[in-house]
Amino acid sequence: MRRGTLIVVFSVLACLVIDWVLAQPLDVGESIRLQQEANLFFRQGREVSARSPEEAVEFYNKALLRFERLVRDGQVKNEKIFYNIGNVYFYLGDLGRAILNYRRAMLYNSSDANLLQNLEYARSRRVDKIQERQDTRILRILIFWHYDLSFSTRTGLFALFFLLFWCGAAMRIFRRTFLPGWVIGLTAVLALSLAASLGYDHFVRGEVREGVIVAEQIVARKGDGQSYEPAFKDPLHSGTEFRMLEKRPGWVQIELSDGRSCWVPDDALELI
Repeated sequence: MRRGTLIVVFSVLACLVIDWVLAQPLDVGESIRLQQEANLFFRQGREVSARSPEEAVEFYNKALLRFERLVRDGQVKNEKIFYNIGNVYFYLGDLGRAILNYRRAMLYNSSDANLLQNLEYARSRRVDKIQERQDTRILRILIFWHYDLSFSTRTGLFALFFLLFWCGAAMRIFRRTFLPGWVIGLTAVLALSLAASLGYDHFVRGEVREGVIVAEQIVARKGDGQSYEPAFKDPLHSGTEFRMLEKRPGWVQIELSDGRSCWVPDDALELI
């Protein structure tokens, strides 16, 4: 009896030690090694994908484990890491998590051509063809810099136009150099527009949570339970993007890009 108790105690202690070791942050050397291994496995998967799809899946899964460990344990969060994770999921056929990670990459750089191309291609493969609301499409055209330029790019442009405005204003006030009033006014308008865009992202958009359906398909409901009627005729499928409205135990109310809302189980989605 005592021997059995000791075995149980040592087993529990061993599990605690293993969990503690795995929870420790990665050092620089370990992070570099994981990055190199992940890139290598991904390339190997691409090389064998045509002749041996099963072997390619093994390589992709090995790459994915390392990329995701870099995010989880190494706190490596940037455009490149999420772009790579998105690519792995895409080749694994997981469209929802591919779009999810491409969207996460866009938080760091929303103007990268390769990222935008891959995201749009993944979106074109979705089952659900949900059109954006007309007012949203118009806004994307009218204030394109807000949607097409990254936060860091807009910050740099704001600093530039802000500096140009005050330099121009100082020159005009002290009459060292004459500048047309419309030039100073234009720099002021551009600086204010960029400031408004940055302020929206910081104070408003930061409170808005967006996400992606990652379940292969799920029946959306009119309420937070399986007893409620389906919200739509057809189920939602992997890759559908949404804005979160409300969260309740086990359920999330979401709004689709066309303005319709519904409730879905919280294990069928992930937030960006």
